[in-house]
Amino acid sequence: DLSILGVDDHQECEYCRPRLTSVRQPLEAMARSAVNLLLEQIDEPKKPKPIAHRLFDIQLIERDSCGPPRQDT
Repeated sequence: DLSILGVDDHQECEYCRPRLTSVRQPLEAMARSAVNLLLEQIDEPKKPKPIAHRLFDIQLIERDSCGPPRQDT
């Protein structure tokens, strides 16, 4: 009747019961990108910068806390 989804795929997701379905984000790549944008701003503080948009791939880690709807008969 109910599915539950977590974010960031913490290690605890695997050990709770039911095991928690979660979205895994590329945190290291996201941090690296943010630092690079910051360093660019520090190197050229007067140069106008467009708003930066970055897209990162995420993964859905399916575990026991979600699934297809039950077929009641």
